[in-house]
Amino acid sequence: METVYRINNRIFLLPGNTEKREPPLLDLSDPAVQLQGLRRLILKHGKMINFTYLHSSQNQKPNVMNTKVLLATLAGAIAAFLFGWLVFGILLADFYAANTPVYQGLMKNPPNLLMIFCSNLITAFLLAFIFNRWAGIKSPGEGAQAGLIIVVLTGLSLDLIMYATMNLLSPRVIVVDLISNGAFGGLIGAVVGYVLGTGKKAVSA
Repeated sequence: METVYRINNRIFLLPGNTEKREPPLLDLSDPAVQLQGLRRLILKHGKMINFTYLHSSQNQKPNVMNTKVLLATLAGAIAAFLFGWLVFGILLADFYAANTPVYQGLMKNPPNLLMIFCSNLITAFLLAFIFNRWAGIKSPGEGAQAGLIIVVLTGLSLDLIMYATMNLLSPRVIVVDLISNGAFGGLIGAVVGYVLGTGKKAVSA
């Protein structure tokens, strides 16, 4: 059997006796006392122990709609909007114009900027939701990696559907889309990860 110890609402699993009883409660509020308590447990068992962190009622899944998620969504959407304006609207505008078939009424002039920003909001929220709810990503580096993968794969899926059903995209355009979408997703992911990681960080014992 193993003995369960609870210290400041964290539950630890240690080798122990076979008695079936309630776990001893060591709810210590002072970090220094908490550290001493951990040392006493280590000395009690005569060797260093790898603590196994278990579930407790105080450690619940992150709230999906907390303030950081909303702020990360907004920051990511703004970054995406500016990136899209610079890259797709200026740097690659001539490339797409030269490599996209033109049909009468195909393009809106001017484009609906509000709907473009709403699209950016949805993409940023998708990343913030995944990072906060499941992935636990709270740094720009990890956010950039995850954002790049997610946006490239979703963009490639959409491009392949369009390539299969419409005379609109060429393989060359799809390749450029992959590269630009990778940079697009990496930027949004980095911004979202950075915002989610801001604020006070918990100090581990």
